[in-house]
Amino acid sequence: MKKLLVAAFVSAAAFVSAQTTYKCYDDLATHRTKIQVKFYGDTAASVKYAGQKQAIPVVMVTGSQKGNSVFYNEKYNGKITGSYELINSDDGEQIRYNRKKDNRMYEYYLNRDKTYVKNGSIARSTPCF
Repeated sequence: MKKLLVAAFVSAAAFVSAQTTYKCYDDLATHRTKIQVKFYGDTAASVKYAGQKQAIPVVMVTGSQKGNSVFYNEKYNGKITGSYELINSDDGEQIRYNRKKDNRMYEYYLNRDKTYVKNGSIARSTPCF
């Protein structure tokens, strides 16, 4: 029992101590839609669109890492409403969002000027908006 409690404490401490960062993205087609992704360490936790009051939680799809991509499901009111593919390639960071209700695809690109601080090496620790 003690081992189980210690393991739970260590896991909780690691989660709490993981650095929270935010990355800012712009719509690839129109450059009008802005989104931010909140990360705990290297794992995305939520997505928030500019103008929204609340962020939408995302959950990593188990075993979903393929090459330079990681997949997350968006859950809203308990239902999966879409999926995000976070891509880190030589061309930069991108997000592809697939809206489940109509299978429409949206693409976003990383706004490096709004995301990185200190000579472009550290992701911001405050929300994009």
